[in-house]
Amino acid sequence: MGLMFADDSTNLPVANDLNNKIYRVTQNTANSVDLSRWDFETNGYFTNFSFIPSLSSNHYIGGGQATILQNIFVQTKDFNPFQTQGSLARVSYIDFLMDVPDASAPGTITGATKADPCVITSPSHGLFSGQMITIRGVNGMTQLNTSAYYRITVVDANRFSIGIDSTSFSVYTSGGQWILLSSGMSVQLFLNSSPSIFGNLIVGNRELKTTQTAPFYGPASLYAWYRFYASCTGQYIRVLMTFDDILMNTLTTHQQEWVLNAMNLWARAGGQNFF
Repeated sequence: MGLMFADDSTNLPVANDLNNKIYRVTQNTANSVDLSRWDFETNGYFTNFSFIPSLSSNHYIGGGQATILQNIFVQTKDFNPFQTQGSLARVSYIDFLMDVPDASAPGTITGATKADPCVITSPSHGLFSGQMITIRGVNGMTQLNTSAYYRITVVDANRFSIGIDSTSFSVYTSGGQWILLSSGMSVQLFLNSSPSIFGNLIVGNRELKTTQTAPFYGPASLYAWYRFYASCTGQYIRVLMTFDDILMNTLTTHQQEWVLNAMNLWARAGGQNFF
């Protein structure tokens, strides 16, 4: 953030799109680093990305700060609750009791195009590419009012696309709100010390209805259970909680907090353990 550029001929400041973005850093020399960006379409990093302004007619004049974004790495020990019985552990799902972040204020929708991808108009939306939203209350193009989550790409300060083909949808007439998705976490199960099952668990807020398996504890409570389905059987099981590349490159992940309070592993005895 804070990088500043100027036009070579006039020395007047020019806009740039390098600020407020997430990059992966690779050290080049003792005084320089290489930057790469995450591509949400190809699910990979790329280094030869374009940006504005062009350095062929503009130059850097100063400023700039970098913030290190930390990943999390929380894991259990290898365990088997049926080890003393000489049985394998057969897991059905895991429930996580979370502190859920406060709901973000919804944004206003004033337009939606019949296009591929669909472009939403929302004046001064303040979103960043890669964030995820849900949409409600749209009139006309009611196909947008689903429980699905849309990963957005910013077009400009007043518009963003949501990555779906809306050419066959009804014509937008009025209304609608978008709600920013709260942070999530990646869950990975290891069976007998080998990676087995991997997935992302969405941690919603009080407005978003996600995969909650039990209600909040009271109207004002921030606690909720979230279920991660993981049917597997193993001699030993280990649970790892972290952020995958998609979550690490989603700004919301680093803007909101969640707290893990408890974890319930739903399991029963499996086959005989002969080791």
